[in-house]
Amino acid sequence: MRLLTYPDGIGTLSAGVPVQRVPKLPGLGPVRGPLSAQKPVLDLLLVRALRQMLQAWPIDVVHAHNVEGLAVALAAVRGRFAGVPVVYHIHNAMSLELHTYFRGRPARRLAGAAGRWLDAELPRRAGWCIVMNEAAVPYFQERGVERLSCIPAGIDLDLGDAAPARDMLGPGPLVLYTGNMDPYQDLDLLFSAFQHVAVARPAVRLVLSTNARPDEQRARAEALGIGGKVLFLPSDDFGTVRNLLAAADVAVCPRLACLGLPIKLLNYMAAARPIVVSAGSASGLRHMDNAWVVRNGDVDGMAAAILALLDDQALARRLGLAARRAVETYHNWDRLVQDVEAVYAGVLAGRDPALHPSPADRLPGNR
Repeated sequence: MRLLTYPDGIGTLSAGVPVQRVPKLPGLGPVRGPLSAQKPVLDLLLVRALRQMLQAWPIDVVHAHNVEGLAVALAAVRGRFAGVPVVYHIHNAMSLELHTYFRGRPARRLAGAAGRWLDAELPRRAGWCIVMNEAAVPYFQERGVERLSCIPAGIDLDLGDAAPARDMLGPGPLVLYTGNMDPYQDLDLLFSAFQHVAVARPAVRLVLSTNARPDEQRARAEALGIGGKVLFLPSDDFGTVRNLLAAADVAVCPRLACLGLPIKLLNYMAAARPIVVSAGSASGLRHMDNAWVVRNGDVDGMAAAILALLDDQALARRLGLAARRAVETYHNWDRLVQDVEAVYAGVLAGRDPALHPSPADRLPGNR
């Protein structure tokens, strides 16, 4: 196994996995967001580097993550490398995401059309596609993707230590959001809900742990009158994020639409936190079983859910422990690695892979 990726990144890999990064562009800092002007150049560098790797190493399968990875892989496995199959790991539907990066109506319409084209055209060219929840299966099948499996994402189950986070933040209830601040995360919904929470419980603070520049969101919080109760903390070190999760009283995912699976949700579940989540990104979670699921766009409902979990510690603990059990059962790395290896074996043998039952197949009533 070898990993090829962009110049910047955080986290560590298992020992013995070589990592190759394309070079940084002179005079430019880290890539900020998917529409960075650097991305097309870096993607071309990835194509060149991947072709060099295909020439230098006996690579059997190229496993591409996200649509940029698929585009890079398809561009590289041409000509003399045309026989190398590409497995595409789908993290989201571009029709739901791409237009959110633009403000003007014409640009949003054009980006929406581009997103729909990407979803319909590129995945069909892969040797096999992997989605991370069942909701994405019919979406891509309707767009002609026939070679498709659902394999849930795996997650680190280590628990953090609340003490360092509490030493840094002090006492008082904490509502936590982790992750990027791109428009599709629908943070305006969270801020609007937190306005109500802050009025009802003045001691509560909203913590956003992110590696993005928070200038725009900080201004938004100030405009809503909650700037003094909203903290933006860097998440470059996941150990710090894990400690924040351990200290959080409620973890929130406001995202309205996701055909992938927000990894933040898995981190919340692994930390046994009580979760408030919009219905559009709650695939695999069940209301009042292992999360509090709020109707999309319901500001009052999200505020009420946060307040209820802050006030009812027994309910918060029950939902958090149920979330932890679910992630231990369905997002177990050993089983997931076997399923991914079965996909590799299938595409190399020209047959459908034999996978473990999906989480939906294991729910009562599904056989």
